[in-house]
Amino acid sequence: MSTKASTRAAPSWASDVEKLARFEAVARLAPRTSFVKALLGLTETDAVVRRAIQQSRERLNIDSRLSRGSGMLATFNPAELRPEQRYICTVLLKSLLASDDSNVALSDSGQGLLNVRLIDKMIYVFQRYLNSSRLTVENAGITFEAFVMVYRAHVMAEIESIACDNCGAKDLTTRL
Repeated sequence: MSTKASTRAAPSWASDVEKLARFEAVARLAPRTSFVKALLGLTETDAVVRRAIQQSRERLNIDSRLSRGSGMLATFNPAELRPEQRYICTVLLKSLLASDDSNVALSDSGQGLLNVRLIDKMIYVFQRYLNSSRLTVENAGITFEAFVMVYRAHVMAEIESIACDNCGAKDLTTRL
């Protein structure tokens, strides 16, 4: 491939170090093209984003088979989470929302599904969960995509945290 052709095909965000790092982190955690585009607010074609995801995953020596279909963006139902998944989501959500500034810094609007500071914090929290549990992305009890969808459901008040009467521990519920 010539240099001219590869330069023309480079996505607009590829020259920004922060955006590229965020893209690679999301591509590592959730390789579905439609999800990555929606989360990061990318305007490039599916083919360009798909190729960038594959290249990113190949650089990291990760299997580059991409997930097919629309994923959870259209079909997510929090009531379908298994109890162990609800527990993991509770821990992740509590870690995400634990903040000294009441998450004022996360309340700006972004170009994608969420703003960039929130996406960065979600990547950090999910990566910390994987590292502390010594899990890979493929073996995790919940996907990054599901974690994002649980956060959206929490913001839209489709789920809430309730305390156990016996121990006081909080868990997610869809009963409103």
